[in-house]
Amino acid sequence: MNIMDKNNVTKVLTEREGYTQKRAVLLANECQNISEELLPLFEKWLQDASVKEDFTVQGYSLLNMMQQREMHYLAALLDMDWLIKEPEKAKPVIDSFMK
Repeated sequence: MNIMDKNNVTKVLTEREGYTQKRAVLLANECQNISEELLPLFEKWLQDASVKEDFTVQGYSLLNMMQQREMHYLAALLDMDWLIKEPEKAKPVIDSFMK
């Protein structure tokens, strides 16, 4: 079984994380294009919800963002992905939500 298969990701998000089917499908689609640097963290979390490794990019810590913004791990991962891909757009938005 491919852990990154879209159907598998959707299943984990609905059954384990409690997302609606519609939201899970949207997130699973986004996760298919997650940055190479974040892929190992996402895969580990997908296999075991208790595994939440930290990652830092552009001076932002994934776990710190989770804590300060009261985010789910996946949401923080996707924000980190956005920081990697479009830092000039992501930084002001993320900064506006930081406490």
